[in-house]
This record gives sequence, structure tokens and C-alpha cells, in this order.
Amino acid sequence: MGEQSVTFGDKEALEACLEQRREVGSALAKLQSFRQQASASLLEQKPVTIKKGKLLSGMQRS
Repeated sequence: MGEQSVTFGDKEALEACLEQRREVGSALAKLQSFRQQASASLLEQKPVTIKKGKLLSGMQRS
């Protein structure tokens, strides 16, 4: 196999790809954090409120 040399253009392209990879990785980490917070919020136990309907209030008057 022959030795390959990296040209200036290749190096710039490589650096651009590495920078984009860092940005994508950061965006994915933020998305994962958001999704974990959203799912935790949905799974959180919340108190159930019972609304009195007209049927119940009508029975109390009788």
C-alpha cells in the first residue's frame, strides 16, 4: 500500500466534519435530556381532582 498524503483541502474538510460531529453530538445530548425530563413529568404521580357534577349536587338537595 502506498503512503497517502493529506492535502490542505482534505484537512479543512476533515476539520469541518469534526466540528459538525461535535454540534450533532451536543444537539443529541440536549434532545435526550429534554425527552428524559418530559417522560419523567408524564410518569410523575399527580393528585386526582374529582369535580362534582350536577347529578351529585341535585341528589344533595333532595
